[in-house]
Amino acid sequence: MFHIVLVSLVIVVGILGWFLAHAAPGLLSRILPARLAFGLGTALIFLGAFGAFLDSYYLRDPRGILGSFVIIIVGLWFMLAPTAHLRGTYRDEQMLRRLFAMLGIVFATIIGSLYIRADEVMALLSLLMITVGFWVITNFFRELDKNRW
Repeated sequence: MFHIVLVSLVIVVGILGWFLAHAAPGLLSRILPARLAFGLGTALIFLGAFGAFLDSYYLRDPRGILGSFVIIIVGLWFMLAPTAHLRGTYRDEQMLRRLFAMLGIVFATIIGSLYIRADEVMALLSLLMITVGFWVITNFFRELDKNRW
C-alpha cells in the first residue's frame, strides 16, 4: 500500500507542477530579473536532483525523494518565470509538454531506483532514461525545423 501512495504522491506533485508552471502571471516576467530567476531556478533544480538521487540510491528515503521533487518543481517554476508572458502560445505549450515529459522520465527513474537493487538493471534503467529523453528532444527539434522555414 505504501508504494501505491508514494507513486500517487509523485504523480500529484508532477500535476501540481504543471499547473504551477501554467499559473505564473505574465506580470512576473517583467518584475523578476531573468538572469537571477534562471540562476536561482538552476541551483534549485541541481540541489533537488542531487537530493533525490542521494535519497534514492543511498538513503532509501521516500519522504526525502518527495521533498526533493518539490524543490525541483519550485526551481523549474523560477526558471520558467521570466517567460511567463508566453504561456498559452503553441510553441510554449510544446516546450512545456516536452519539458514535463522529460521531468516525468527522470522522476520515474528515481522512483525505480528506489526499488531496484541490482546494478545491471539500474544501468539498463538509466540507459532507457537517456534513450527516451533523446527521443523526446529529437522529436522536438524535428517539430521546430518543420515550422522554422
